Amino acid sequence: MSRAIPFFVFFLCLWANCAFSANPVFIAEKIDINTAPLEELVKIVHIGKVRAEELISLRPFFSLDELTKVKGIGEKYLEDIKTQGLAWLDPQLIKKNKMPEKELPVNGEPLRETPKKETPKDSLVFLISLSQAFFSGAIIFALKKLA
Repeated sequence: MSRAIPFFVFFLCLWANCAFSANPVFIAEKIDINTAPLEELVKIVHIGKVRAEELISLRPFFSLDELTKVKGIGEKYLEDIKTQGLAWLDPQLIKKNKMPEKELPVNGEPLRETPKKETPKDSLVFLISLSQAFFSGAIIFALKKLA
């Protein structure tokens, strides 16, 4: 009976991680929009054959936000694509090919970076991760006390 407890705890933690994570899509299931063939791209929500062909012709992308370059993809569809969680960019590819420099405005003023605001979704992800860590630590502590 005591040997079964660690296995039970392991599977309970694994389940909790999958059930409460903000993005349950695993890396192996994600689709890199810069390298995926047409057959893979059509699995992304709102991307049909025509949009996938245009997406392929507009490569490379350095951010998912650049998907708005594809005809028919606006802010609403972009948000749906991000929520689905299948589309992603390979971070190694982004580092190798730096983002193109933005042009200066006509009047010669330098571009200003806008600070990124924390969204409620970021806070929720943090709280869920913190509670999972606390829960896992409490289980490990309890198991060590029993042993």
